[in-house]
Formats: sequence, C-alpha cells, structure tokens
Amino acid sequence: MILPVIGIAVIPRDTLSFILKAMIIFIYIGGIILLYLHQKQTLELQKILLIGQSGVGKTQTYNYLKCKTIMNFDKFQLGKIGDLCIVDTPTMDLESSIANRENTISQFQKFFINFKNSISAIIIVVNFERTDIMKRKLIEIIKYFKKFQNMIYILITDFHLSEDHDNDKSKLLQSLQYLHPQGIIFLNKEENEQMILKELNAIERKSTHQEFDINDTIFAIINEKMSASFMDQINLIIKSPKPLHEVLIKNNLQK
Repeated sequence: MILPVIGIAVIPRDTLSFILKAMIIFIYIGGIILLYLHQKQTLELQKILLIGQSGVGKTQTYNYLKCKTIMNFDKFQLGKIGDLCIVDTPTMDLESSIANRENTISQFQKFFINFKNSISAIIIVVNFERTDIMKRKLIEIIKYFKKFQNMIYILITDFHLSEDHDNDKSKLLQSLQYLHPQGIIFLNKEENEQMILKELNAIERKSTHQEFDINDTIFAIINEKMSASFMDQINLIIKSPKPLHEVLIKNNLQK
C-alpha cells in the first residue's frame, strides 16, 4: 500500500499534472464517442410511432408496454422494448387553432426530417368509446397521412371497458375498414402486454422500411420561393377590386 504512494510522490508535479489532464481529455473524448454511437444506433433503429389526439392513450400505451426510454427528442419520447423502438409523440392538434396547428406541424416536421430513414409504421391511437366519436378522431388524423396509407395501423385503447369484447371487436373491424388501415389492434389492459408486443413485432417485420418523404404533405418544408409566391397572391387579392376567382384565374394564366 505504501509503494504506490511513494511512486506517485517521486513523479514531478508537471508530469503528474500532464498525466491527469491527459486522462481527463481521454475520458471526455470517450464520452463523446459513446454518445455519438448511442445516437447513431438510435437513429438507425426502426421506429413505430404512436400518434393521436390528447387523451387517447399514447403515453398510457408506451408505459403499458414497459418501454425503456433511450432518447427524448423535443417532446417525442423514444423507448425500446426488445428489438422494437416505440415513439410516444406529442398531441397531434391540427384542428383547434392556427397557432396549435403551426406548432404541431413544426414539431412533427423536425422529427420526420431527422428520422426519415427509420420509421416503420404509424399507429393512430384512439380510445374506445362511441363509434362515431372514434371515427371522427381517427379521420382528423388519418387525412393528413394519406400518402403513407401502407404504413398506417389503428390502435384502440381502453378496450377493457367493452362489455362484450367479441361483439364490439367484430363491429369495429367492420365499421373502420373504410379507413383502409393495414391492421387494427385492441389494447385490453387486463391482458398481458406480450400479446400487443407480438402484433407490433409482426408490423415491424412487415414494414418495407421506405424513406418517410414528407413532400406533398402538410408537413412539407415550404421554401422561400414558394412562400414568397403565396404571399404575392395574397397581396394581389387584398389590393385588387376584382372578385377573388377572377384574380386567381388571371394570376395562374400569367404563370
């Protein structure tokens, strides 16, 4: 026990200071490398997104599946369970006000751009209640993802509230088919989460892992040229004494 102390004592102070600095730098660089590798791995993980309005059970589902959070991206929570990466997304509110709509578009736009090569499926979450209310909630989300129809699934939460599981399940499968989902999952909290995980793993295996291209959707990036052109049309309409349809027709013909 004495020898190491003696060994350190005979090392010149400048040399010892250099060694300590080198160790700190080594640890710092090592930390950066580990963080980079972790982020790279997270970026490459294929992700299943839970999307829906407020109160439908997105976070409830995330917690029910016992996901281990590996990254927080803005208000998006990325969690791993087995080989799956589940993403609990912020409330998708595109209907209540212009401010909420723009904020929602901006949030999802950033996520879609950063993870465009690793989105496997979109699961639209809706809570079990009156069928007409469920349809309205689903339509208000699905209509913005028509381009990704082959990636869309529906997850119905709170299905334990059903008094006749078999009958309600049969009716919902039939009444929601017009939305053309790739599948419908029923989450019953009284059942083991492994049943849901089995269905999610099947979705992941079925995925084509295509690039998530947001062009021609509400989440597309509007470049300066397009924005300027739009504002020019607005200003033209405001200043012109002519009817709206005449102004638009004339403007389009000039292009």
